[in-house]
Amino acid sequence: MNHKTDPIYQQLRARAAEEKLTQIDTIVDPSIPTVELLHELQAHHIELEMQNEELRRVQAELEKVRDRYSDLYEFSPVGYLTLTDDGTIIEVNFTGENLLGTVRKKLLNRRFARFISPEDNDIWYNHLARIKQGDCLCNKHHCELNIIRADGTTFYALLECLPIRADDEKSVLRVALSDITELKNTREALVEARNQADMANASKSEFLINMSHEMRTPLNTIIGTSYLFRRTDFTEKQETFLNNIDYAAHFLLDLINPVLDLAQIEAGQLTLDTELFSLDTLLGDVTRLLEIKAAQKGNEIIFSVASSLPKRLIGDAIHLAQILTNLIGNALKFIENGQVVITVESENSTPHDVSLRFSVQDNGSGMTENQIANLFDASPQISSINSKKQSGLGLGLKISKQLIELMGGHISVESTLGQGSLFTFTVNLGVDTESHIIDTVKLNHGSQSVGEHLLGSPSKCANLIGRRVLLVEDNEINRELTAALLTELGVMVETAVNGLDGVERVKSEPFDLVLMDIQMPIMDGLTATQELRTDPCFVHLPIIAMSANGTEKDKEKSLAAGLNDYLIKPVYPQKLAEKLNFWLHPDAPVVIN
Repeated sequence: MNHKTDPIYQQLRARAAEEKLTQIDTIVDPSIPTVELLHELQAHHIELEMQNEELRRVQAELEKVRDRYSDLYEFSPVGYLTLTDDGTIIEVNFTGENLLGTVRKKLLNRRFARFISPEDNDIWYNHLARIKQGDCLCNKHHCELNIIRADGTTFYALLECLPIRADDEKSVLRVALSDITELKNTREALVEARNQADMANASKSEFLINMSHEMRTPLNTIIGTSYLFRRTDFTEKQETFLNNIDYAAHFLLDLINPVLDLAQIEAGQLTLDTELFSLDTLLGDVTRLLEIKAAQKGNEIIFSVASSLPKRLIGDAIHLAQILTNLIGNALKFIENGQVVITVESENSTPHDVSLRFSVQDNGSGMTENQIANLFDASPQISSINSKKQSGLGLGLKISKQLIELMGGHISVESTLGQGSLFTFTVNLGVDTESHIIDTVKLNHGSQSVGEHLLGSPSKCANLIGRRVLLVEDNEINRELTAALLTELGVMVETAVNGLDGVERVKSEPFDLVLMDIQMPIMDGLTATQELRTDPCFVHLPIIAMSANGTEKDKEKSLAAGLNDYLIKPVYPQKLAEKLNFWLHPDAPVVIN
C-alpha cells in the first residue's frame, strides 16, 4: 500500500496544510510505518506542550519578581534618581517624587540643580566635578546639602552617587536621595550637648583652680606667720597652739592639692616633664617623706629594688614620686604595726627605654570585690567608717591612675578582705646612656605632707647676705610676710605694690633678683616681666614668679613671658632659700629670654 494513500498520512497532510508546513514530505521518512510515526509526533507534541507550560510558569514568576522589585524600587525609603552627565533627571522612583514634592512627569528632563538650595550649588557642582574626574572611593561619592521641594519647603539631604555606563554606552549617574534632617538635628544637638558638657567641665576645672588660688593665698600667710612666730621666744602652751595651726594648715593644703591635680588633668593642662633623675634618690626621698607618718602607727616601709635596673632614668620624676607617695600613703592609712613592701622590677627594656613595674603590698584590712570595682573613682574613703578615721578626699588613687596612664602604663589591684592589698603599676621611662652625675631629685610638687618639715629653719647663706631683692606683691600681708622671710635669709629686700611699680623700681635702682607676683592690679606680673625683657639691661636679670596658681599652664605662661623660675604659694622658707641660692650663685645659669 502506498503510504501517500494511507488515511493517517492524509490527516497529517491536512494538518500540515493548516500549519503551513510545506516540507511534510521531506521530514517524513517513507520507511517508517505510519502508526509509529504518528506516535512519535504525538510524543513530541506533548513534550512541546509541557515546555510551553513551563515557559508560561517561569514568565509568570518573572512577572511577580519584576512587580516585587518594582515595588521595592518605587516605595524604597530612599529616593532613586538617574541623571545624565550634565545633571538632567531621566528616571525617578515614587519616593523621589515625594521627596522632591512633585509628580514624575514634571521631574523628568529637568536639571536636578533646580532643587538644590542656592547656597549649596557650589557643593553640588564641585561634587559632580570630582565624580567626573574619578576622585571617588570605589567610584562612589556622597555629599550633604539642602534641597528645596516644589512647594518651597526644604530638607537636609544625603546624596550617594554612583556613575555607571548605560545600555547605549552613555555615562549616567545613579543617585540615592535621603532625608537626613532629623539625623542632622540630632547630630547638632549632640554636638551642642557635648560642647555644653565641655564648657561645664572647663568651668568646673576653672572654678577648682581659682578656688585653689584663693585658698593658697591665705594659707601662705598662715604658714609663713607660724614659721616667723617660731623664730621668736614662745611658751610651751604657745608651741601647742602653733603645732595645731601648722597641722590644720597642712591638712587643708593636702585637701587642696589633689583637687588641683584632678582639675588640671581633666582640663588637659597637666603635662609631663622630661628630666634626668636617679631612681635610688627618688625612692629615698619618698621614704623620708613618709617615714614619720609610718612610725606614728608602728608601720615599716620596705623597698626591694632589682639590682639590674638602670640607675639613671629620664622621665617625670616628680609625678612618679607623687604616684608612689599616694599609693604608699594610702596603704599606711589602713594598717597598724604592719609593713608596706615596695618592689621595683623591669618588665621589658631596650638600651634606651625601660618599662618599670612597681608593686606596693600591705598586710592591712584589705577590700571586697565591690570596693575594688569603685576604687579608682573620685569618691571618698573605702568605707564610711574608715573615712571618719582617715583624712583626705580619696582622690589620690584616681589621680595616680590618670598619671600612670599619661606615662604610658597601667595599674591593677588585688586584695583579700582582712589580709591586705597589692597594687601593681607600670610606667615607661627613658634610660640615660651618658655619664651624668645626679645628686638629688627635688620633689617640688605642691603636695607637702605634715611630716615633711619644710618649715625647717634655713640658715643664712653667705651667697645671699647683702644681695638686693625686689619683692613685687600686691597683698599687703603677704608682702610683709615674704619680706620678713627674705630678711631672715640675709638679703636686702625692697617692695613694690604692683607690676607697674615694680618696673619703675627696677629701672631706677639696681637689683640682683626680682620676686614677681602674677595676679596684680594696674599691671600683672607677666606684663611687667615682658616690659623689662624688652630692655637689654634687664635681659639677664633673674625674675622668679611667685603665685598661688600652680597649674602647668600657668607655669608655661610664666616661662614664655620671660620669667626664669616659678614658686607656688604657700612659699616655704626652705624652698625660697633654695631658689634664691640657685639664681644668685656665681655659677647660676644665664637664661636668655
